[in-house]
Amino acid sequence: MHHCLVVEARYAGYDKHVGLFLVEIGQMDTPLSDWVKLPNALAPVLRADYVARAILAAVESGSGGGVLRLPRYANYVWLYDVSPGLVKRGVRSLMGFGQALVVSGEKHD
Repeated sequence: MHHCLVVEARYAGYDKHVGLFLVEIGQMDTPLSDWVKLPNALAPVLRADYVARAILAAVESGSGGGVLRLPRYANYVWLYDVSPGLVKRGVRSLMGFGQALVVSGEKHD
């Protein structure tokens, strides 16, 4: 959706007045990431103030249409999107996604 909005803004001439940023982050030190089971060496936990400063710096840079990915491994998350279903299920199981998505005592994949 972000990429489409950037193209539409450019086509309509809004890109000179409006900057669009996509922020893709991994784990943060918030309760939202408490369920993730990956070791810090593989997926470091980001401090919320660090992420906020990085977002502010990206906005202040004025480079509209930018993508901010934190930490470095977030640049490769697209590999998950193009992976076969069996690989995705393995990753979700490894990270504990099934446990995190428990609704009313029912597990969802």
